[in-house]
Amino acid sequence: ERIVAAARLLVVPRPGEWEVPPSLTGHYDALGFSISPVSSTDIRRRIAAGESLDHLVPPAVMRYILERGLYCDGF
Repeated sequence: ERIVAAARLLVVPRPGEWEVPPSLTGHYDALGFSISPVSSTDIRRRIAAGESLDHLVPPAVMRYILERGLYCDGF
């Protein structure tokens, strides 16, 4: 309640129906974007298996994953 009273929230609705909790009415903005059919679970699985992410994530995202060794030890 304190966060909602002190800040305006930015929310990203997930696919499907999303009901705004009454406590958020007037205290949020929804971020609209195209939903990707690729899940984070699939990306993690592909990285762990050493599979390519070409055409699944932008090059900048792939660099970020590689530079930080995300999702897989020693990747």
